[in-house]
Amino acid sequence: MSPPAFTRDRSPRGFTLIELMVVTAIIGILVGLLIPAVHKTRSMALNRACQNNLRVLFHALSLYAEEHDGRFPFYEPEPAASAGLLYPVYVDNPDVFRCPFDRTPAPTAIDLSLTGPDVHGPNGPKMSYDSYLEMDIAQESDKLIDGQHPNSRTPLMWDWYGGLEAGEGTPAQRALNNHQGRGGNVLYMGGNVRWVPAAAWSRSGIDRIPGFAD
Repeated sequence: MSPPAFTRDRSPRGFTLIELMVVTAIIGILVGLLIPAVHKTRSMALNRACQNNLRVLFHALSLYAEEHDGRFPFYEPEPAASAGLLYPVYVDNPDVFRCPFDRTPAPTAIDLSLTGPDVHGPNGPKMSYDSYLEMDIAQESDKLIDGQHPNSRTPLMWDWYGGLEAGEGTPAQRALNNHQGRGGNVLYMGGNVRWVPAAAWSRSGIDRIPGFAD
């Protein structure tokens, strides 16, 4: 009688500890590379949304001016909140008035009954954008803005305190810095919107934040 033939054990072999450690390390490296890319893509998308808000507001400002003898909206008790006069006739969505990066509570309406520091309080308009809208665009204006006559390169609206670099300003000012000290988006009178880094903010002609008239 011949001895039984040798048979190889065909049961599946598990991973060794070293193999598991290698796989875990590779996954960790891939996640580490992926997270910054996802964060950058998300930031770019939110920044585009912020710029689109300013473009929408520019079209609303243009419509307002057409129906008000060439004048932009101006709210004398709180000039920085003048854009709120566009709501709700020209802009019916209050979210358009806020940058997607804004960390303050989202508004449910635009309330222009408050002035001074209360404008950005719990019942204020909570706008993400500052503005200088006290001008007549229907005729040659004698009003000077930061020492210059208004033109297509004149800033109309911009992110609150976008010129503050990281760590600058008071806590209240930093809370209104929508882009964490990196800069801000600026809407110009010609209708274009441009990102201005914090370091170049003064060269944009809006170095005196929050407005020209201060």
